[in-house]
Amino acid sequence: MTPRRLPSITPLLLLGALCAFVLETQAQSPGDAAFQRLDKNQDGKISRDEAPSADSFTAADADKNGAVTPEEFRRYLTARQRPQTPNPAPAPSATTQAQTPPPVDGKPVLKSLPDSDAVRDAAGTGQLFECVHLPGITDHRAGMNGFAIVDLNRDGWPDVVSTTTPMDAVPGKPFRDTLRVLINEGGFRFREERIEIRGSDISQEVFGQWSQIPNLVDLNQDGFLDLLVTRSSQNRNRQETGGNTLLLSDGAWDRFVDASGTLGLRNETAYNRQTSFGDVNGDGWLDVAIGCDNIKNAMGGVPHSRLYVFKPNGPKFEDGGFEDIGGSDLVPDFGGFYNDKARDKAGLRDLDNDG
Repeated sequence: MTPRRLPSITPLLLLGALCAFVLETQAQSPGDAAFQRLDKNQDGKISRDEAPSADSFTAADADKNGAVTPEEFRRYLTARQRPQTPNPAPAPSATTQAQTPPPVDGKPVLKSLPDSDAVRDAAGTGQLFECVHLPGITDHRAGMNGFAIVDLNRDGWPDVVSTTTPMDAVPGKPFRDTLRVLINEGGFRFREERIEIRGSDISQEVFGQWSQIPNLVDLNQDGFLDLLVTRSSQNRNRQETGGNTLLLSDGAWDRFVDASGTLGLRNETAYNRQTSFGDVNGDGWLDVAIGCDNIKNAMGGVPHSRLYVFKPNGPKFEDGGFEDIGGSDLVPDFGGFYNDKARDKAGLRDLDNDG
């Protein structure tokens, strides 16, 4: 007698596995991981204290019972990314942009970003980095060339100094960069501050062209920070830049004298980028390394990096000047003949602890 064949179980196992996978996928929607992170006490709902902001909690709590369920959270994530109008309005200009929400109880409001896996994974607080609203910073529409974070007015709060280019700047046409000084008032609040620049044809509002990266340190040893701003070359579109800008403090944190043309730090023909300060020869005066870039041609400036050593020549700092030793026997591998080398970064540190 021919043995009766048993029905094959392989298709059944495969079907069962697929069903289990589908059910598991449905159970783990994109917002579940974010919900679990926000639900710190694991009670199955998000309370007001667990929510990243008051606005987001109010929007997610659909039934207004003081708690957000997983279903409410999923609906909130879906609705947040849904277009509100069929024809979105054009991006606001610098004068018509929407008001940026101020910090609440000293904490910045989280900034909503377009939906993606990364955004959903980083929802809420407690991450290494968060995208937040900061009035005067995140709502300022301009080209960010470079910035420095430093306690400029010596009140214990880190301030921001930045160089920006206007949004409508077009290569080949005159434009003027801006130097912004943002003083930290605590609680993630910044105010834009005016500084005085004497002996110069530049100001904060008219800060020349092709400004790059600001760096601050007390060069003249008067207790206040001085400001060095690099620039790319005058070769670009034949627009004169005059090279790097050095502003020395003048007895106050918000008062400066333009010493760009007298101390030898201009490096006019180079595409100057990052600077670093350090006392390389141990004479008690800070020296300056400047890394210069190369963008395939010399229109932005040549990649002539420099290591400027300060040489005093009298009782005042202003009596001295900086001398380039880059490419010499002392520093054979930095600066000097530049050919096509691009070193747009520079750093002076005692890595081997030899003093």
